[in-house]
Amino acid sequence: MNNNRLLVLDSFRGIAAISVMIFHYTTEFNIFMFNWGCLGVDLFFIISGFVIFLSVQSNDSKSKFIWNRFSRLYPAYWFVIFWDIGIYFFKMFFFDSSIPNLKRIFLNITMLQVYFNEINLDSPFWTLQVEIAFYVFILIILILRPKKIEIPCFIFSLICLTINVLSLYNDNVLFFLKKITVIFKILTYFPLFFAGILFFKLKTNPKLLLPNLLILFTFITQLTTFPNFYKNKEVLNFIEYSFVLAIIYTLFYAFILNKLLFLTIQPLLFLGKISYSLYLIHNLTGVFLINILVYKFKLNIVLAIFIVSLMMIFISYSLYLFVEKPSIKYLKKLYKWQK
Repeated sequence: MNNNRLLVLDSFRGIAAISVMIFHYTTEFNIFMFNWGCLGVDLFFIISGFVIFLSVQSNDSKSKFIWNRFSRLYPAYWFVIFWDIGIYFFKMFFFDSSIPNLKRIFLNITMLQVYFNEINLDSPFWTLQVEIAFYVFILIILILRPKKIEIPCFIFSLICLTINVLSLYNDNVLFFLKKITVIFKILTYFPLFFAGILFFKLKTNPKLLLPNLLILFTFITQLTTFPNFYKNKEVLNFIEYSFVLAIIYTLFYAFILNKLLFLTIQPLLFLGKISYSLYLIHNLTGVFLINILVYKFKLNIVLAIFIVSLMMIFISYSLYLFVEKPSIKYLKKLYKWQK
C-alpha cells in the first residue's frame, strides 16, 4: 500500500490529538465549548483499527505483535506517569491538592488500573485500556486464524448492539450493563475499531459490497451506544454526535478514494508524529499550567489556553524525540537480537 497515501492517517492523528486537547481545555474552563473535540477519540479508534489490521496483514507473528504494541504504548506512558507524579507535587504546592497513593500509582503503571477498580492518574488514560482490549481481540484472531475476520468482528459488534438496545428498555439491565461497560469499555467502542478494519479492506477495493454494508452497520451500532454508554454524552447531544461521526466516516471514505492528499501538509504531519505523546501529556500538565497563568498571573483565559497549547506541543515533541522514538527503536532492535 502506497506510504504517501497512508500519510493522510498521520494528518488524521494530528487533527484528533489537537481536537482532544482543545476539548479538554475549553470544557475544563467552560469557555467556547469545543464539545465536538471529544470525537477525536472516536477518530483515533478508527485509525487504530485500520493500522493494526494493516500491521498484522504484513506480519502475523504473535510475539512480534505483542512486542510492537508494548514498544509503542508503554515507554512513553511510563515516562508520563512519573512526569504526572511531579505535576501532582506542584499542584499540592500551588493549589493545596492531594497526591495519589502508592497503590494508585503502581496500578497505573500497569495500564490496567480500571480492571482493579482504580482511578486513572490522568483522565485520558482510559482510552489506552480500550486499545489494549482491542489488541487482545486481535491477538485472539491471530491465534484462531478465522478465514474471514469480518465474522468474529461482526459477532462482537452484534453483542455490543444487543447490550445497547437492551439497556434502552430495562433499568435493571441498564444498571448491570453499566457496571460491565465501566470495566470493559471495548463493548462501547468496538464498532469503531471494526470500521477501521473495514476501511482497510475497502482501501484495496472500494466497490466491495459487504464491507460497505458492514460499515453502515458499525455506524448504526456506534450510535446506539450514545444514550447510555458514551463517555462524553454530557457535553454534546445525540444529533451533534451523529453529525460529527458521519463526518468522520465520510472523511475515511474520502481517504480510501485518495481524495485527501491535500491534508498531507507538514503542520498536520508533525502533529500526527507527536500525537501519542501529545495525547498522553497534554491534560494534567496543560490544565495545571493554565490554572497558574489564569489564577496566579491573572492572564486572560483564552490567551492562557493558546500559550499552554503551544507549550504542550513543544513538550510533546521533546517527549517524542527523546523518549518515544528512541525507545521504540531500541526495543525493535532488542526483539531482532532475541530472535
